[in-house]
Amino acid sequence: MRPGTTALAHSNLSISWQVLCKARAAGFKDTHIVVLGALLDSLQRYDGIAQGVFVARISRHDIAHITGLTPSQVQRALSHLCDERLIWRAQDAKVSGEVSWTLLSARALRWFGLRGGLEITTLPSHAFLHALINEHVSVAQELLSCWDGCVMPSPALASRFAGGGKRWLIIEAALSDRIAEVVPVQAATDAALGHAAVRVSLNDRVVGISESALREHGERVGDAALKTVDAAFIGATLSYLSARRPEAITEASLPRLVAEIAFSRHVGFVSRHNHADGARVLASCIARGGWKMPRKMPQSWYAAASSAVFSMLNQQGVRMCVAN
Repeated sequence: MRPGTTALAHSNLSISWQVLCKARAAGFKDTHIVVLGALLDSLQRYDGIAQGVFVARISRHDIAHITGLTPSQVQRALSHLCDERLIWRAQDAKVSGEVSWTLLSARALRWFGLRGGLEITTLPSHAFLHALINEHVSVAQELLSCWDGCVMPSPALASRFAGGGKRWLIIEAALSDRIAEVVPVQAATDAALGHAAVRVSLNDRVVGISESALREHGERVGDAALKTVDAAFIGATLSYLSARRPEAITEASLPRLVAEIAFSRHVGFVSRHNHADGARVLASCIARGGWKMPRKMPQSWYAAASSAVFSMLNQQGVRMCVAN
């Protein structure tokens, strides 16, 4: 084994310490990255990257054999990777011994310096994602964009779909259901939160964050950091926090959390992280409990957030369209 790397037990894939250290800084465990490496190794062995099909077909018992981990360790790691939307797994039939298909996201491949994979913004339904298995990444990505935007696919896209008529009907039905469910709710949300530049759909509510209101407050009080606040980072952190510890986000706690997340990003300890890693690390710290007001944080940040945060209860946990 080369210095500075760790190798999977029965694999040609080596994981650099740089990748492991980066993963640890983002709140991942070594087992998460080792299991992800085993999935990537399976993908490479079947030439998936070259073919533009980012699907690995491997059981958790095979992953355990490859990595030297126990099956229960592998299962916990797979569950975490799914929660983080790095992968998505499904079986053709829910029976013992049926090997799962694993879709790998673009973010998963980027951990290892590779290109490709699927950019999954809004997590689609189980049936929709299952219908994308073995589809070329260019077609699958366009269909995911249809899901994000709440629009039906074009005839041109239908002609490029290689999964057959049955799977195409599943995709159309899933998109029709999403549009029927989401569009009326989004219209009501637009009316209530239309002035908010960034929105995030949490477990029980939709939150709007007005970046302009935050920055205008910074202008009034002469706070240079507040004048450049990043509402998109706040929204991403709230999304991760909602997945880890939903009870931490309430109507009362929202303005405080928005202020402290914004300050931590621009002045605090995640100011040197990239956008995605910083949001995950900060959400993980808040979710662990014992989170306190950041040191030297001016009260003006709380005042700014109190006038820049809006929320309304979500209807049946509906996930909003990304594009209107």
